[in-house]
Amino acid sequence: MLGDGRVETDLGEVEVYEREGVAGLEVTPVSVGNPHAVVEGDPDDLPRIGPLLETHPRFPQRTNVQVARLDAPGEIIARVWERGVGETMASGTSAVAVAAALGQDPATVRFPGGELEVRFEGGRALVVGPAERVR
Repeated sequence: MLGDGRVETDLGEVEVYEREGVAGLEVTPVSVGNPHAVVEGDPDDLPRIGPLLETHPRFPQRTNVQVARLDAPGEIIARVWERGVGETMASGTSAVAVAAALGQDPATVRFPGGELEVRFEGGRALVVGPAERVR
């Protein structure tokens, strides 16, 4: 704990691959130990883009999907489609994927469920966000 109800977590190494065309979309594949497909665009398009990319043959093991918009340097708005689940309110690895794909370090990534801070050190991703005990 950082003393203010927030926790910093090391999410490990991040690999960003070359942007490619998939299903008529420009997609940046990212690995954060799990697969991500990041589309820079209007987060409101997630309900259409998420299921399309999650199950696309380009991703034989399926993929998490993020649609993200860079509002200002270091300020990102995003929505997440989690493979096998559908839309989720927020995700640490998704925050890392969008920050890495959009080349933002550090970055604040705002999801419908809240915001996470991301920074990179030595090829590793560090995420800071709120945490509370669930009973």
